[in-house]
This record gives sequence, C-alpha cells and structure tokens, in this order.
Amino acid sequence: MTDQDQAARLDCARLAIARAADLALEHFHDLGALSVETKTGPGDPVSQADRSVEDLLRHEIASAFPEDAILGEERGLEAGTSGWTWVIDPIDGTMPFLHGLPSWTVVLAVLHEGRTVAGLIAEPCRDRLYRAEAGRGAWLETADQAPQRLRASTATDLAGQVVACGPGAPVHAARIGTVVARLTSAEASFMRNGSAALSLALVAAGHYAGFHEPELSAWDCLAGRLLVTEAGGHASPFDLADPTRRQVVTCTGPALFGALGTLVEV
Repeated sequence: MTDQDQAARLDCARLAIARAADLALEHFHDLGALSVETKTGPGDPVSQADRSVEDLLRHEIASAFPEDAILGEERGLEAGTSGWTWVIDPIDGTMPFLHGLPSWTVVLAVLHEGRTVAGLIAEPCRDRLYRAEAGRGAWLETADQAPQRLRASTATDLAGQVVACGPGAPVHAARIGTVVARLTSAEASFMRNGSAALSLALVAAGHYAGFHEPELSAWDCLAGRLLVTEAGGHASPFDLADPTRRQVVTCTGPALFGALGTLVEV
C-alpha cells in the first residue's frame, strides 16, 4: 500500500458518500413513495432507499477501483483481488429513517489487508461528515466551518456522563435492560438514537462518554471504531477474519474503557 493508493481511495470515498447522502436525503423527503420490506422481523426493515443508496456506492467504487472487494449490508460480499475492501452501510438507522427522524447515517469504511484505514460517516439531515484516517486523526466537516479535530471525552467517572447502548438484536433485550439499570444506578444517562455509527461518531466527538452493543456487523461499526480510536478513545477488538460475523462493540474515551467494560458484563 502506498500513500497515493490510500489518498485516491479517500478521495473516491468522499465523493461517493456525498452523492449517496444526497440520494438518501431525497428518499427521506419522499418517504411515502418508498417500498418497505422486513428481513428478520418487524424491527429489521429494509427499504428501496437502502438498496438504491448501496447500489450507487457500489457503482462509484467499482468504477474507480474494479479490483477492490465490496461488502455491503444489502448486497453482501463481492470479492476482489487488490487487497482493498470497502464496507458499506447505506442507511444505518433505517427504523428512524422510515419514521421521519433525523438520526440516521450513510457509512463507508475502507480496509487494506484486513485493517481499517479510513472511515466516513455522513449525517445528511445535519449536513455533517465525520471522517478518520488511520494515524491521521478524526475530523468533523460541516458546510460552514473549517474541519474540526475530534477528541473523545476525558471523563474519569461514568457519573454525570451519557452512554449510548442498544441490544443489537432482540435476543439481547434483557441484557441491555440490565446495562441500562446499572448505568442509571451509576448516575449516568443512556441514549439510543437508532444508528450505531452515529453513536460512535458522537463518542469520538466527546458528546457520549461511551457506547456498547452486544452484537453488531462490520458495516455498523468499523468506520465508527476508527473515529473513536483516532480521537484518542478505546475500542474493543473486532475480528475481521470473518467480516460478516456479528460481534460485541464497546468504545469509550481514554479513561472509561475499564469501567464501562465492567458495567456491561452481564
């Protein structure tokens, strides 16, 4: 891998995610026209918007880098030969998206030989882009300000902090109920905005002190994990030997990883 290889893919990623965010926002403003199905159940919907946004991203990537692999939530894995892999979540937070709520994102991660080297999370309703490059920091870009360097929270106690959490799957509902009870007892607040990627971006930005879900896919979390670590925080390991396997994800600022890790052990 050369710096030029990575820079070219980051340029492609920025252009592709901007176009994808615009398309997703068009669908969001015309929800009544969308066809919607369910995958595993009523709490796991997929819409025409999810598929069309992923198709746009796949087209943009494949046109620029036809030998790269692409893994997407809706269309699965298309193998490549270059050692580069793109991981797509076209709309992370489909449930809030379909209910007209703004807390959804478009997500891209770029991997080289199994290592996440770039992550981008677009928040179209606020015209924001969270981005990170391995070894080069995490940043927030908005339309009216210069890029802002992200820094994870330096809080040393969960009390008085906000932690994002969710079940990841219905089977973990009771477990997360226990986690919420423990957070409340520790005088922390809990949040669930419907998009794991957005929650991780907000950990990187220092708004949330931590995040925990017991079961997430690579497309949900790889970009966000890189944002958190590049912002000075800590992230639990995510095994990419099988990138389709759902795994536990815990992330915090630099001082709270142990405390939150202990709290979420159920």
